[in-house]
Amino acid sequence: MASVNLFLDTRDKNKQGGYPVKLRICHNRKQWAVGIKTSLTPADFDRVMADKGRISSELKDVRDKVFGEKKRAEGILRDMRVVTPDGFRQLFFADTDSEPIGNRCEMRHQFQLYINELRDDDKIKTAMMYGHALRSFVAFRGNVMLQDVDDKYLGKYETWMERNGRSVSTASMYLRSLRCIYNRAIRFKALHERFYPFKDYSCASNVKTKDALYPEQVQAWWQYVPENSAQDRYKDYWFFAYCCSGMNMRDICDLRWRQIQGDRLTFYRSKTSRTNKSSKEIVVFLNDEAKAIIGKHGSKTNQPDEYVFPIFQGAKTEVERVDRLMFFQRSASRVLHRIGVKLGFDTGLKLGIARHSFATRLKMDGVNTASISEMLGHSSQNVTEHYLASIPMMEQKRISGSLLKF
Repeated sequence: MASVNLFLDTRDKNKQGGYPVKLRICHNRKQWAVGIKTSLTPADFDRVMADKGRISSELKDVRDKVFGEKKRAEGILRDMRVVTPDGFRQLFFADTDSEPIGNRCEMRHQFQLYINELRDDDKIKTAMMYGHALRSFVAFRGNVMLQDVDDKYLGKYETWMERNGRSVSTASMYLRSLRCIYNRAIRFKALHERFYPFKDYSCASNVKTKDALYPEQVQAWWQYVPENSAQDRYKDYWFFAYCCSGMNMRDICDLRWRQIQGDRLTFYRSKTSRTNKSSKEIVVFLNDEAKAIIGKHGSKTNQPDEYVFPIFQGAKTEVERVDRLMFFQRSASRVLHRIGVKLGFDTGLKLGIARHSFATRLKMDGVNTASISEMLGHSSQNVTEHYLASIPMMEQKRISGSLLKF
């Protein structure tokens, strides 16, 4: 809970013998000060702060002003989802009728404010994505002011991305991040809504086919005999994800022993649990193979709050956990890619496609979308329908090859 207090900053005396009155904000053991354009002598400050005693009408006006600013600051803090000094200052010093001031509306500044907020909220991978987007926009036209971006800028950026070999989906993702930055700047009143460039501009999008293994490929992968301990380890993690409703690798790393009761495993998806208040609990029934993998690679303590798998063991911060996860996935990708080539897969073999392969198997088995959505932990069937929207190339080849077979 954040607190706000008025104080007199006696380090900075003005020519009239007064000192600036400021607000001291305290939140999560962090403190920062904010000026409110009012100066008082120590004696007058004491009179303004006193609950009793007669004061002049001039000091009454000052009292109304400083306590009004204190109340306004408290209201801003209550409405902030994540409290940060930069985010608070944007809201506190907002003025919708004025033109953008200083660097408040530089693209880099606005992106960095949100990146800092995401990091404070331990959303490290999202912060990294916004960092990639910022570097892309700066490489395109430099650190421009937000009010100088228009629909022509957005269109030329998409063309520039295409000419530089970047996909439509990447350009669309970066443009959506820029749109979010504009919405925040307007909401925080750092920028007037008349500068919003997305009113008549739609970000391009495409439905990308999800890479997946078909049942016969999964069978070949299952029957593959690992040549070393690394191959054996990554194969086991791949099939644990596949057997556990296409569980995401981050959720596997986050598993605690308390989440396993007999042949049942329960979890909330890390991707949606922080952003969706109605995030659904996912229940997975552990088959014999999944249990065997836990027995083989799981920690031996079995303490309720200990990690089931040792990947995050000893990691104290979210930054450390993300670093370990990315290192694990990169190492797995190198090993699994070589196996996929050896097996003749036209789809790159990596940990992430275990989830898509699971969903593809359900779709081919005729399982209805509602059930697939439930097992994948999607927020709605619309998400699942988009997820399964396209028929992958291998299935198209199979259909095409059978058209003239009677």
